[in-house]
Amino acid sequence: MGIRVLKGGMMTTVQDLGRTGYQSQGFSVSGVMDVRSFKIANLLLDNPENEAVLEFTLIGPTLEFTSETIISITGGDFRPQINGKPAKMYTAIYMHRGDILTFGGAMRKQAFYKCDEYASKGLRVIAFSQQVDGEWAFLGLMAMKDPLRAEAAKAVAECQRAGIKTVMITGDHKLTAQAIAKEAGIMKAGSIALTGDELDRMDDKQLDEVIENCRVFARVTPEHKLRIVKAFKSRGHVCAMTGDGVNDAPAIKEADIGVSMGISGTEVTKQAADVILLDDNFATLVNSVEEGRTIYQNIRKFVRYLISCNIGEVITMLGGILMGLPMVLLPAQILLVNLVTDSLPAIALGLEPAESSVMKKPPRKEDDSFFSGGLMWRIVIRGLLIGICTLASFTVLLTNTHSLGTARTGALITLVLSQLIHVFECKSEEKTLFTVPYLSNPFLLFSVFISAAALFAGIWLPVLQKVFFTAVPSLGEFLVAAAAAAIVPVGAGIIPKLFMGKKSPDVTVNIGQN
Repeated sequence: MGIRVLKGGMMTTVQDLGRTGYQSQGFSVSGVMDVRSFKIANLLLDNPENEAVLEFTLIGPTLEFTSETIISITGGDFRPQINGKPAKMYTAIYMHRGDILTFGGAMRKQAFYKCDEYASKGLRVIAFSQQVDGEWAFLGLMAMKDPLRAEAAKAVAECQRAGIKTVMITGDHKLTAQAIAKEAGIMKAGSIALTGDELDRMDDKQLDEVIENCRVFARVTPEHKLRIVKAFKSRGHVCAMTGDGVNDAPAIKEADIGVSMGISGTEVTKQAADVILLDDNFATLVNSVEEGRTIYQNIRKFVRYLISCNIGEVITMLGGILMGLPMVLLPAQILLVNLVTDSLPAIALGLEPAESSVMKKPPRKEDDSFFSGGLMWRIVIRGLLIGICTLASFTVLLTNTHSLGTARTGALITLVLSQLIHVFECKSEEKTLFTVPYLSNPFLLFSVFISAAALFAGIWLPVLQKVFFTAVPSLGEFLVAAAAAAIVPVGAGIIPKLFMGKKSPDVTVNIGQN
């Protein structure tokens, strides 16, 4: 057998099972590193068990055969080639004179397998190589883990309860993205993941068919991100896109709500965004959603209270005229009503804390009216009832006392107290007067106390009696006026209980998690 070494490779040595006294001739005392492959090679060639072999590490040699011979290649898969064509391993190979044997990168398949194994555990993998004699040789892999923030999974779960779909778009390996998405709770059973290459093979119609069930997009480019945002928008979704790099800017600009990271975000991304997270924390975005929903709810409460109360005042005055009654309230008394009901209580409603159910409801639709959900009917009906109860109080007191001053004072008490009671009804669109948390907003309690004190001062203080033309009612007259104010809200809380037994009338909204 004749062999010419064209390139030595790395640590290419003649080896057997090991012997002493021959180190100067290239034989190590320990012998071959891969004993199993050594024995298989000699067995395939029908050689003696301890016949010497060529063994190399990391980088294989380039060999030219100067005579005909039979060889066997065993051990790790270094992609051997004979005259540029793949050579089979673990078999006897006949080599002709002039044939050239070369080797490629070390353990390519094993390296890819390890990459997938590490990626499936949520690890990011870096490969290392070294250039030797003008060629790059694979050295090894390093796996790193970027631990998920403790609050991330909780924030994702909060989004799902709120009906907000969370999707991961990343340039990471598909398996890595899937593992992290499962850990964060983004990817559930039945969800799918797509890569940028798979997106390229889909037309818009095909993407539209699967995008609702897709929770992870991996190995994507800026063009892919932009296409994903457009696809969700075409499905009628209101899209919020978060990112920090320049490659995220087009998608952030296209989204309905662009969100940039304040710490790691580039200036380009910040300029394209509508919102900047100063702490780079996804949980902060979820908290912002909760705060936004709370503000919107409080605006509805504020409007509900003011309009219904004003409708009640209009019905009181207009109804009295249509019924042929004396003027129910004098201008000064109307001024007192507006002073004690339309100021502090209304403002305090704007300071209501978030309701426990605020993040358990689906997002409202873009085309939903401000008065959706029956709000307008609640306003109108409650306003009518306030006006009717005030007129009833005025009529009863006028009939029994024959005192216009007393009747007006009773109507004043009914009108103000009914509105101050109604302000607690406005704390929630789901709960009744008996189930709302009264102590959740101390500002509201304080404002109601001040408003009630101002009303009683206008009635019982002699100096204010002359200003507002009020008369001090008897206990019975006061109770009539107070009962007229309380009959509607109390009845609204009791009647449903009579029909529903011990069941709470509170509304619970359950959102299915996709």
